[in-house]
Amino acid sequence: MSTENQSENFNQQDPSNEEDLSTLLKVASVLIPLVGIILFFVEKNKNPKKSKSACYFAIGGFLLNLILNIIFSIYIIKK
Repeated sequence: MSTENQSENFNQQDPSNEEDLSTLLKVASVLIPLVGIILFFVEKNKNPKKSKSACYFAIGGFLLNLILNIIFSIYIIKK
């Protein structure tokens, strides 16, 4: 009987693990990708969904920064 309870508890997902990253932390991860990377490693084992979201937003912030730097560099060179 106890093995059935353990398997039932194992199969039930903890609702706190299904929470996504807050909007403020998403914005912080885009503007400062290092924040997203730190959040990824902090939340990796406790909240995989938050961790994944922080990683995606950090990568997005890094790519946005890279694209804007290229655009501004081209603009300055043409002046």
